[in-house]
Amino acid sequence: HFSLRDNFGDVNAKDGSQEMFVEILGSAVGMWVSDFALETQQGPKWAIFAAFAVLHVAFNVLACRSVCLLTFNRQRAHIVVEQWLRRQKVLPPSVAARSEGVLHFGGSGVP
Repeated sequence: HFSLRDNFGDVNAKDGSQEMFVEILGSAVGMWVSDFALETQQGPKWAIFAAFAVLHVAFNVLACRSVCLLTFNRQRAHIVVEQWLRRQKVLPPSVAARSEGVLHFGGSGVP
């Protein structure tokens, strides 16, 4: 998804292979869970669905938070400028990335 140094082909190939692995693993787990779920009532089926949905969202948030880009978007620029105005300190990209929120609603994310 993110090519930083003209390596889009490498990034794309890695993303594709990881995606394929996750799809195969997900299919295997899905077959196992469906065997279990077919023998149960509706409550456990919805609980299993909810648990996997929460895990899916949580891992997507972790994946987004692990990305450390060297360019500015509006939120990252706001974080860096606000830190400069408060402490006269320029944040390195890794620190600014940790301060970013996955969902941006207008706040800077700086405590």
